[in-house]
Amino acid sequence: MKERVMLLLAFLAVTVLTAIVVLFANIGIFGEAVRTSDFAKWGLGAVIAEIVGATVTALKWTLPPYDIKVNLDFSPENPIDVDLDVDKCTYEIREAGKIVEQGRMDLALAHGGWQSTLPSTVKPKHVVRLNLTERSGKKWEVRPFYPLATTQKANEM
Repeated sequence: MKERVMLLLAFLAVTVLTAIVVLFANIGIFGEAVRTSDFAKWGLGAVIAEIVGATVTALKWTLPPYDIKVNLDFSPENPIDVDLDVDKCTYEIREAGKIVEQGRMDLALAHGGWQSTLPSTVKPKHVVRLNLTERSGKKWEVRPFYPLATTQKANEM
């Protein structure tokens, strides 16, 4: 995190320096030739682009990660009757057909049925697959889906 702050401060210093030089160029401190040059005309746009870039970068770094909740549909079975073994349920996250992450799922019996939380590392372009196992050994699968589709049908295997 400290490296990010230092990088952002360095970018801010370059932006302030550029803004001062552009201001001086536009008011004629460097002479009439510089005041009427392309630098003076386009420098303001460069400063605005630097400010926007720094703002977007700062916001991207400071926003907390988000967790995506997925409601699991076990119909026609009643979700209360499905007794998932939370230690044996897993997820796979794929990108371009390759598994980029896999692990145990966070599951909870929420209002209306089972709910899973996907890790905050999942991106909208990823494809997620869930493998669910009941305590009785019965297996369920949620076929591959995009993470922003939040209700998924579980199919008995």
